[in-house]
Amino acid sequence: MTCIAGAPGRLVADSRETGVIKRSCVKFFRRHDYLVGGAGASAPLAFLEHQIRWPKKLSVHALTRWVWKTHDPDYLDLEETELIIVTREAVYVTEGRIVHPPAKFGAVGSGAAWALGYLEAAPGDLDGAVKAACKYDPWCAGPLRSAEL
Repeated sequence: MTCIAGAPGRLVADSRETGVIKRSCVKFFRRHDYLVGGAGASAPLAFLEHQIRWPKKLSVHALTRWVWKTHDPDYLDLEETELIIVTREAVYVTEGRIVHPPAKFGAVGSGAAWALGYLEAAPGDLDGAVKAACKYDPWCAGPLRSAEL
């Protein structure tokens, strides 16, 4: 489980990896001119990190086409995957094959509800949002990791 929170130009994540031998991991990577964080099933996320056909320009339409084109229940099932994609201007969240409209902040993972609640009160404090998730969600833990565009 995890918590990844994002605002334009920045992602912050906990580092607990659930269900594997490692105690911590990096949960995001860079593609083109944006950052991608992932929560959910680890096999699709590992593949997506190395997937070379990401859209160059992001929009709800481009991401929806990409998700539906990439999803393959026999090979790459995205239904158990949440993505948070951060550009310099906006944050996109996908849940399975659903792409939400761009926002000023977002969060994915088991700790997302705590992080989003925190961000409603303090929209720019991504570190505080993920710390709140780590405090209240037993599946999230530090140290925090962050990336900026």
